[in-house]
Amino acid sequence: MFARRGLFLTTLAIAAFAFYSVSNGAEAGTLPISDNLLALAALAAIVIALFAIGIAYFAMNRVAAVRNEFGRFSRSVETTLNELASRSTRDSASIGELNKMVADEIRSMSTKAHPSAEAASPAAAAEVRRPRPAPIVTRETPAIAEAEAGFEKLLVEAVERDDLQVSLQPIISVARSAAAGFEVHAHISEPDSDRARDIRRLASPVSGLDQAAFEQGLLKHSIEAGRRQLGSDSEKMPFHVAISDALLSNESEMQNLAQLTSQHRALAKSVVLSIAADAFELRGTARENLDRLTMEGFRVALEDWAGSAADAMAAAERGVKYAKVPVDRLFDRTRKRPGELGGAEMLAALREADIEIVATGVERDEDAVGLIDLGIDLMEGDRFSGPKVLKAPAKRRAELAET
Repeated sequence: MFARRGLFLTTLAIAAFAFYSVSNGAEAGTLPISDNLLALAALAAIVIALFAIGIAYFAMNRVAAVRNEFGRFSRSVETTLNELASRSTRDSASIGELNKMVADEIRSMSTKAHPSAEAASPAAAAEVRRPRPAPIVTRETPAIAEAEAGFEKLLVEAVERDDLQVSLQPIISVARSAAAGFEVHAHISEPDSDRARDIRRLASPVSGLDQAAFEQGLLKHSIEAGRRQLGSDSEKMPFHVAISDALLSNESEMQNLAQLTSQHRALAKSVVLSIAADAFELRGTARENLDRLTMEGFRVALEDWAGSAADAMAAAERGVKYAKVPVDRLFDRTRKRPGELGGAEMLAALREADIEIVATGVERDEDAVGLIDLGIDLMEGDRFSGPKVLKAPAKRRAELAET
């Protein structure tokens, strides 16, 4: 505010000086040539100074606007996450019947693949529960490849019990100033400790863990949480679940999932299947099952996409709606392989194919501003929010039983 007033007063002073100089020149009559040149030079300097002040004033307004815009984004994110975590009982009851039907059919699908887990906990499987946010914990780098054996064991046990705890990271829409979806993570925490991991995708195999079961469990709990917490709004803010060829190659799991979604097509609209670009190009059973799911209404997001314009068109024809590209790749900060498109060319190819770009790994305001200038609407990263925890259904039931 003070800077703007200073610029305004400076402008008035220069204008007054210019008017005074011209008035004195007019009263004195015709000046010598040298004096005329000096007067013209002074006038030119004044014009340049005014122009520079105008540019500075515009820049200050732009900075203030950007600051206000990001403040609004942050408030919108927190509002959306709080609403997600504390949806009222009235809203929950209004979709209770649908939730029970969905949970029963998903449970039936899961029982075929994991009958021992279902038999071990029939009470937990029979109840549809409403989660609430877990206590805030201190998270460490969510790289399962470097996780201690203790976390790996906890993850294996959670999958075997069909008791994965879900955490969500928002995908921000600039146009809406709100969350346009959520990246789904499995939240693994040590008992009686603040140490935890949020795992979106397995970077390497985990001893004793069925990766297909892990991905299927994450998909199942995402569908349940989406319908329970958001109801019909889950179509507008879908849950992005990372899957791989391990799940796509599992014929039994895929048949059950396709059958379920063919009976309840709204479920497919509440989830986006997030797939690595390499897995998307696989042939055989994995490709056939993925194409079957897209025909049932599932949308697909490609991770770390770096194809050509023709590849983008082909991907769109197979149901790809999103391309998740690291912010460093979009700004050409990373080294490209021979034949890869530059950031600007990649954006043009994806837009031509009508595929939405999701910029990932946004950590700085400068990057977010640059993405806005590129016309990118969707972005995610620690700049906005990390994963937020939703309590697992079995844990929620145990807490209610104790009260």
